Amino acid sequence: MEDMLKKIEELGIKVMNPSENGEFAYEGKNYDMPAETLVITLETVYEDNAGLVGLFCGDFCAVLLKGVYKDFVRLIEGEPVIEPARMVKLAETAVNIEKGLDTPVRIGVLLAGDDKRYVFKAEEIRPADKLKYDRRLFKVPAALSSVEYTLSQNEGVPEKTLYGRGMLSGVFPETLSPFALSLAKTVPDLFNPLMISVNVKTSSPSLACICGKPFINTANIGHICTTAGTTQDYYLLNYAPWIYVKNKKSSFSHPDLKIFAINDEEIKEGIEDIKSAEITKEFLFSENFTEFLALCAMTTQLIHMKTWEAFTRCYALLKDTETLLKFVFLTRERSLLDSPFDMPPFLDPIYPSIKSEVRRTFKHADFDGLFASLPASKRFLLNKDKLRRSVSELHSCLDLRDEITSAAFGVSASLHHLLLTFGNEMLEGRLIKNAADVFAFDLSDLKNFYNDEYYGNIPVTLWFKKWQGERTAAQFVPYDIYEKDISEIPSIVKKMLSKKQTEVPCISFCHEDYEGLGCAPVHLTDKLTDIALVRNLPPAMLHCLDGCRAVVTDTAPLFSYLTEYCIRTGTPLYAGIRFAGLIADGKRIKLCGDKIEIKD
Repeated sequence: MEDMLKKIEELGIKVMNPSENGEFAYEGKNYDMPAETLVITLETVYEDNAGLVGLFCGDFCAVLLKGVYKDFVRLIEGEPVIEPARMVKLAETAVNIEKGLDTPVRIGVLLAGDDKRYVFKAEEIRPADKLKYDRRLFKVPAALSSVEYTLSQNEGVPEKTLYGRGMLSGVFPETLSPFALSLAKTVPDLFNPLMISVNVKTSSPSLACICGKPFINTANIGHICTTAGTTQDYYLLNYAPWIYVKNKKSSFSHPDLKIFAINDEEIKEGIEDIKSAEITKEFLFSENFTEFLALCAMTTQLIHMKTWEAFTRCYALLKDTETLLKFVFLTRERSLLDSPFDMPPFLDPIYPSIKSEVRRTFKHADFDGLFASLPASKRFLLNKDKLRRSVSELHSCLDLRDEITSAAFGVSASLHHLLLTFGNEMLEGRLIKNAADVFAFDLSDLKNFYNDEYYGNIPVTLWFKKWQGERTAAQFVPYDIYEKDISEIPSIVKKMLSKKQTEVPCISFCHEDYEGLGCAPVHLTDKLTDIALVRNLPPAMLHCLDGCRAVVTDTAPLFSYLTEYCIRTGTPLYAGIRFAGLIADGKRIKLCGDKIEIKD
C-alpha cells in the first residue's frame, strides 16, 4: 500500500500518512485531521462495472456516473452525509488516480472542512468482469444521465412508435459493444431493404439503439402483416409472448407473401455471398460494407418469412403448436445442434469464438411413428401426405436457418479477429495501451485511424467511450417501449423492479408438474441446474442448460435454437417471463403450464 500511496502522491494528489499525535483516529491509527473528519471509501469499479464509482461512508452508499458531472449521483442506501458538490470532487480524485495508475483502485479518503481531501490508503482491485452473462444492475435504475436517455430518442418519430427487443434477443447480447453499436447506427434502416424493394410502407428507424440495446420498430411488423393480409399473432407468439398470452384467441391465418417473391435460389445465393465475403480492413471501411450488412438482414428476413408461411400451412393441419414442433424437430435428419460449436456466443465482434457442445441426448422419431401416436379422431381428419410435405417444407426452412446462422456468426468471428489485428497495429503505434480497446471506438473513429485522419484526444475519448459503454451495460430497459417513454426509462424501470410478482402467465412446451429453485447464469460458461432462468439463448450457449430440469425465459421463438433444444431433449420450456433472472433467481418456482408461481 505504501508504494501505491507514493505513486498517488506523485500524481499531485494529497496523501495523509499516520501521525503519532493526530487528532483523528481510525482503525488504530491517528491522523492530523479534525475530530469530525469523515472516512470515505471509493471504488472505481462498482459491482463489476467500470463506468460507475462506488462511494461508501458508514451506512451510506451512492454511485457516481463516470465522465458525467451533471445528474451524476445515484443514491443507493442510507441517508446522504455529503453534498453532491463534494461528491463530484471525490469522484474526480478516484478517477484521476485510476487514470494515473492505469488500474482500477479502491481508496480511502479523509474528508473534512470545505475541501480537505487526503488519500490515506489504497489498493488495486480487479477490473470489471466482462464475461458476465447479464451485466445489468438492478441496484442502479438510472445508470445513465438524463441527457443520455434523451439521446436515445429519435428526432421526428411519432411518440406512439413502439419498439421491441424480442426478435433480436436470440443472437445479440443484452448490450452491444460501442463498436457494434456504431455499426447499427451506421445503417439506420438496416431492416427495411426488403420492404423498400417491393414498395411496402416502411417506418424509420427500423433498428433503434436505446441505451446501447438493439430494438426493432414494431410498426414494420404491422406493415408486413397488413400487406400479407393477416394478423400479428405469429409475431406476438414468437417475439412478445407476454402480450400473446393476454389474447383471448389467436388466428395463424396463412400470409399472402406473393408480393415479396421469395426465391429459394436467391436466398442460397445471398448466404453464399455472405460466407464467401473476405472481411478485410479495406472492405470494413468501404461503402460496400453497409450494403453487406443490408444483405445479411434481407437474407435473414426472407428466411423468417418463408418459415412463417410454412408454419401456417402445417398449423392449419395439426392445430396444435407443440405437436407441430415435435413433428418438425424430432423427424429432422440433421441440425446445427448435432455438431460441436466453434462460434461467438453473440453477434458482436467484441466476443471471440468459443468451443462448446451439447452433451444432452437428443430424441429422434420417424414421421410414421409420430403420426400413429396421434389420437384416432385426428388421424382420420388429417391428410398424411399433405402433412408430410408441410413438415418437409419446414425442414428446408430450418436448413436455411442453420446456414444463415453459421454465416452470420462466421462474419462476427472474422470481424473480431480483424479488429484485434488492427488493435495490435494501433498498440505498436502507441495509440492505445491494450489491443482490445479497439472495440471501444466507433467505426468512423477506426476509419479515421486507418486513414491517418484522427485528430481527437485519444486517451480522453477512449476513457469516456469505455465508461459510457460500461454504464449502458448496467442499464435496465423494458422489453417493449414507446418513443415517448425513452426519457422516462429510469422511473419506469424503478416501478417495474419494485413490483413483486408471484404469478406470471406464460407459454409452455413439454410441461411437467415440478417445483424447484430458479438459477440464473452469472458467466457465459456457467452450467445451470434445476430451473434455468435465461434470455433466449444462441447456439454456442445451449450447453449451459445440459444439467437443468426446466427452462424459464423471456422469449423462445418456435424455430429458435432454444426451442429446438428443449423439444429434442424433452426439457420443459416456459416463455414470456421478462427479467426472469432478476425476479426469480434463488427463489422457489412452481411450474403450472400456463403460468409460473414464484415463491419467497
